[in-house]
Amino acid sequence: MTRLLTVLTLLCLSSIGMGEPTTIWKGDPSSQKVALTFDDGPKPGESNRILNILDKYGVRATFFVIGKKTHEHPDLIYRIHTSGHDLANHSYTHTNLTTLPYNEILSELSETSKILEKTTKTPIRYFRPPGGKYNKEVLKGVKALNLQMIMWDVNSGDYATRLSKEHDPIDKSVLEHTTGGSIILLHNGGEKTIRALPKIITGLQQRGYQLVPLRELLP
Repeated sequence: MTRLLTVLTLLCLSSIGMGEPTTIWKGDPSSQKVALTFDDGPKPGESNRILNILDKYGVRATFFVIGKKTHEHPDLIYRIHTSGHDLANHSYTHTNLTTLPYNEILSELSETSKILEKTTKTPIRYFRPPGGKYNKEVLKGVKALNLQMIMWDVNSGDYATRLSKEHDPIDKSVLEHTTGGSIILLHNGGEKTIRALPKIITGLQQRGYQLVPLRELLP
């Protein structure tokens, strides 16, 4: 894990060196704050169940949402925002952005930010590319829209295990790898994620971590 974080740090530094926007993988490692992040919503039923769990434990998180789905489920976007969570950009159609020309990449990002800003009345700060895939053209679009690209240092593996019929200890994986400043990747949907979430929250809290939205984790 230490070797992986070193590699990720070097990637971030190389991006800065090329004059590109910083790609953030982790917050301050000396902090006891960590961030739960959920990709791919909003989704009826699943989103509400996740929000109910977060409400129960008094935890605020960050939701990287798909622009097209915000048109379809504005009530969920409103609930996420008014519950004190961060809303962030996860593209408009959740396509592989590295396959698109620059003008289409810019449209994917700008349209999603516009929709979210209409609800939140505040600028959207954070972006995460679908599948974590990006290239120089994606970074160019991120910079043009004054966004910060957020990745993760803890992958719960919940997306990969969604189709598996075997028991996969999502909570165990998160608890084993989380350290101060961690950004934890989860997905907005899937029974295994929803079952594991209370265990993740209580396990991290018992270890002394404070679960916060990205705006409180990052400078």
